[in-house]
Amino acid sequence: MADIKNFGIKGIASDVQLGKSGGRLKYDTSNTRFDLTASNGSTLEDLRLGSVVAGTWTATAIAPTYGGTGQDFSSGSGFVKFSSGTASLDGTIDLTSEVSGLLPVANGGTGSSTAAGGRTNLGLGNLAVQANTAVNIDGGAIDGTVIGANSAAAITGTTVEFGSLSDGTVTATAFQTTISDSDTLIPTSGAVVDYVAAQITLEDLDLAGDSGTGAVDLNSQSLTVAGGTGLTSVASNQAITIGLDNTAVTAGAYGTTTAIPVITIDAQGRITSASTAAISTSFTLSDGSNTQVVAGGDTLLVNGTANEVEVAVSATDTLTIGLPADVTVSNNLSVSGSFLSDDITSAAISISGDATITGNLTVSGTTTTVNSTTVEIADDFFRVNSAGGNNDAGFEAYVNNVAKQIIYDASEGEWTFGSENVKASSFEGSLTGNADSATVLATARAIGGVNFNGSADINLPGVNAVGNQNTTGSAATLTTPRTISATGDATWTSGNFDGSAAATGALTLATVNSNVGSFGTTTAIPVVTVNAKGLVTAVTTASIATALTIQSDDAANNTVALATDTLKLLGGTNITSTNTADDVTFNLNSTLTGLTSVTSTTITDGAFSVNSGAVTGVTTLGASGTITAGAFNDGAATYDAGTITNGVAATFSGAVTGGSLTDGTATISSGAITGATNITASGTITDGTVSLASGAITGATNITASGTVEFGSLTDGTITVNSIQSTLTDSDTIIPTSGAVKDYVDSVATGADLDFQGDSGGALSIDLDSEVLDIAGGTNVTTVGSGNTLTVNLDATLSGLTSVTSTTLTDGTASINSGAITGVTTINTSGDVTVGGNLTVSGTTTSVNSTNTTIADTLVVLQSGLTGANPNDVGHIYERGTDGDNGFLGWDQSTDRFIAATTTADGSTAGDLTLTAAGFEAGAITATGLTASGVVSFGTLTDSGETIAITKFVDEADGISSNDNDTTIPTSAAVIDYVENNGGDGLLIRATVTSGATTANIGTVPNVSSRTYYAEKLVFKVGTAFAGNNFNYILVKENGGSGSTIVAKIDADFATTGSYIVELDGDDSLTKNATVQVQFFDASDNAVAPSSGSAVCSVHYNWV
Repeated sequence: MADIKNFGIKGIASDVQLGKSGGRLKYDTSNTRFDLTASNGSTLEDLRLGSVVAGTWTATAIAPTYGGTGQDFSSGSGFVKFSSGTASLDGTIDLTSEVSGLLPVANGGTGSSTAAGGRTNLGLGNLAVQANTAVNIDGGAIDGTVIGANSAAAITGTTVEFGSLSDGTVTATAFQTTISDSDTLIPTSGAVVDYVAAQITLEDLDLAGDSGTGAVDLNSQSLTVAGGTGLTSVASNQAITIGLDNTAVTAGAYGTTTAIPVITIDAQGRITSASTAAISTSFTLSDGSNTQVVAGGDTLLVNGTANEVEVAVSATDTLTIGLPADVTVSNNLSVSGSFLSDDITSAAISISGDATITGNLTVSGTTTTVNSTTVEIADDFFRVNSAGGNNDAGFEAYVNNVAKQIIYDASEGEWTFGSENVKASSFEGSLTGNADSATVLATARAIGGVNFNGSADINLPGVNAVGNQNTTGSAATLTTPRTISATGDATWTSGNFDGSAAATGALTLATVNSNVGSFGTTTAIPVVTVNAKGLVTAVTTASIATALTIQSDDAANNTVALATDTLKLLGGTNITSTNTADDVTFNLNSTLTGLTSVTSTTITDGAFSVNSGAVTGVTTLGASGTITAGAFNDGAATYDAGTITNGVAATFSGAVTGGSLTDGTATISSGAITGATNITASGTITDGTVSLASGAITGATNITASGTVEFGSLTDGTITVNSIQSTLTDSDTIIPTSGAVKDYVDSVATGADLDFQGDSGGALSIDLDSEVLDIAGGTNVTTVGSGNTLTVNLDATLSGLTSVTSTTLTDGTASINSGAITGVTTINTSGDVTVGGNLTVSGTTTSVNSTNTTIADTLVVLQSGLTGANPNDVGHIYERGTDGDNGFLGWDQSTDRFIAATTTADGSTAGDLTLTAAGFEAGAITATGLTASGVVSFGTLTDSGETIAITKFVDEADGISSNDNDTTIPTSAAVIDYVENNGGDGLLIRATVTSGATTANIGTVPNVSSRTYYAEKLVFKVGTAFAGNNFNYILVKENGGSGSTIVAKIDADFATTGSYIVELDGDDSLTKNATVQVQFFDASDNAVAPSSGSAVCSVHYNWV
């Protein structure tokens, strides 16, 4: 173990560990304090010292042995209690065990230890102790006392009849078997059940579809608006959107003049498959505005017009319609689409639109003028002087009224740019001539840190001059080869990669579909499942339907074979169907028979009418049965619902029987007289059960009181009611009034929500009192509400589908007049076009898509006729497709010279193009000046005043030692390599050591025969603690791990992150040309390979 005895050490780390597994002294910058911890850096350790003589005490607790509580009670409240020397915080005190003595009345006690003394102290006198459930009164009187005034009290007795009942707040006058909105009536349980059942029934949502009905209990059920076949519903908030699903049919247009659509329609009216079938029995003949159906067996007469259209029928069932050799057009010739011709002869042709020539274009005039923005040529070769004469030929750019030329000089047999400069990123081939500065390189290069421009020899420090070279750099190969791999949607694994050569391997896509094969036939459509990455994960097929299923009012299905059957749309009883063209019309017959009922606003025969339930205009009404009406009136008396009102007198010959007889005050009903003001009797009044005699009522089972009856409770022997309540609560001891029940039921009904959900969107709800359920139509679906019915319809016109659009036909666009064609938008030819005069193109783009463009002219002038300053780069753009940016050869206006370059420009716009110099290859380049900003490849390189000819550059692989001559130039890497092998040492070897092996090399000791190397200091910075496979400690040995140990296991703890500095005495020699090695061990001194960890290891050495 290194024992550092250095007084006044500076620059040590903020976290210092004292020996392997020892304690750590760490300065916590965030809290500005020193921490003494265990080796893990977090567990605090004790500090032993004599005394604290200065500073501020900021700790949270003092141990009880030193006069403290040993606890931090800074954030608590309550009482501090000690038990066996341990303090705790408690919010309560047990009066029975933790307090002694009497508690005074002023502090909530009785001030006495006896009950009598407590009653005296509390001023209760001699009141005896009573039971907690009853007070026993054996005699005396209770005057002016209300039983149950403060709390309900039960009264047990016989039945109480009352004029009114009151609980002191609410007064009820009667029981009620049918609930009304009143707070003075008491409903029976049956009345409440009936009323609630009626209200809850009203809170059902009744449903009716095209067929069938249903209901949703709004308190317990959800309304599901589900999409049926072909429909999908989506619920969001208070809206349900119903959309039309896509079918398996391919979107497009079906049906032409020679084919009819063959479609399959499902029960919902959707087309599920579509194709076409050839018309075999008839066809439609049309001139564009008028049509005529030609049926099988008819004769179609096709007439021609002299000098305009020729018609001929051959014996091979062929009708040929063509133009004669000489066509006469009396008026204008209108061409709405493309004008096609294999031979156009005209003194002049003017084309205002595009001209497409599918054959060859031959111009025999003297000048071909193109005045478009960009000339695009898809040909690989652009030939001038195609006649092959021994003439100078080339390209010319007209810039600032000056011709800039690239010319092949026939007499010299070479290409020449005249006096213009040429710019390219590189040139290949022999260069003849001098650079701009004949004796120097255009851009000086550094060799071994010394600039070299070719003007003079240079001296390299450490090579032929005193000094050192920078020896830092990268290794030629990796110390440990690695395997590069990729996983995921595709897997790839390379061989071992050490940096000496490229790593290769095969990239394999992961298998996501096991069903491999060919899918799709004339009777089956492929159904493909694609994941988010565009990969096909599953493939099946769906059969194409060939039949149409129809259903009528009788709900019976019938299948119509689309290829062979005919669908008939026939009228039934009182209905007649007709068809015109593609329309079928259903009409009611003028005379309707066999009807059982007729519904109309008014039914009349001209005199007699029935309207809104009233019959008018009747002169005589005869009936053989019963006539039922709301009321009968003879002008005075009215008979209605069994009651006669406003009658003057009634005479009966027999007994009068009714519910009751009354004179307006007294009433006789069911043998009882009520409402009488006075009844006089000389003896006993009795009804046979109860008797009233001498002021006493005997034999009564019920007593009816006309006044108020107050009670503590009412009971029927089973249920006891304590009060009457005007606000309903969930209690079996309270009678709600009718108003309370109605208010409660109304509030429950008002709070009802409608729960619903669609095919997607989850469960939703709507408040029936404040919100409206919007069942909205989706794509191609419209909803219509009327009365209690919501109808969901497919739109008459389905949008968003692929439709067929036709070319717009116009007239007066193209014309032939006096031998000139004008107004033509497009010319398409299947043959060659020969222009006897000059060809002038005034559009923006001239497109040539022939195999080769051959020009017999010796010069091609670009940007002809330019006046004033030139704003444009001028030249040729060569499209390269996916191989990279386009090529450009031409005049760079910004640098005022010719350039071979690459560019992203495609010729669609002119101006100052973005050009990147590219390579230019020629057999030889002759120039008075040559500037190269990129790579210059040469066979030999020489200057004009010396005889030295440089034949190549020497790189690190060639080596300076193997090229000791004056015909080569070393690269910087070659110089560094030479100095490293022949110069001085760097005095440091360093490497990053990671897990995964039992040993790791820090570096190799230099090998200079005259030197003896020794280690001065080792520095380890453990960024990630090493762990795994029972790793415990490290050793550092020299001579590839077989030499002496220069770091023992107690000097550096690789199991803990931190920095470790091991100072050596300089007596540990290092074996030359051998590695310094880190070795990993477990606690039993067995070599192990940690599974995790990383450290930067540095060996500082010196030599004598």
